[in-house]
Amino acid sequence: MFDSKIIIPWKIAALALVAAMAGMASAPVSAVESSPLRMEDIFHELMASEPIVRDQMLERKEGIPVSGKAYFKSAGEYPRHDRRFRIIAISHEEQFGAIYYLFTNNKNFFRRLKEGNVFEFKGKLMIATPTNLDKDEYIFDIVLDE
Repeated sequence: MFDSKIIIPWKIAALALVAAMAGMASAPVSAVESSPLRMEDIFHELMASEPIVRDQMLERKEGIPVSGKAYFKSAGEYPRHDRRFRIIAISHEEQFGAIYYLFTNNKNFFRRLKEGNVFEFKGKLMIATPTNLDKDEYIFDIVLDE
């Protein structure tokens, strides 16, 4: 009877230790968070998943740093996300339909671009909005790094 009282707390302590180790293993590493995730990788991940879970996957990625390539379409003054200008671009990746709304305060950034030019960008993913029910095309709001 005395032994059973010692075993029960030991089992609870062992279970708590396993739970704590599992929590530490699943915690994000800050070095990984600071490196931008490529939009191409996000597209491949989305296309490999079922359409019903794509919105949830993108919601978990909101606020992370991203990078990518795009074709410049147009730009103008359109205040949003505490930025003054919006650049509209189309994904360089042909397998996935994506429109980028890139927000910046730097007017010179898009003055150098002409329609159809390919350019690279880095910024923070703010929101992703599906454009159809198949969830294979999205509009991505991205705040550019200044």
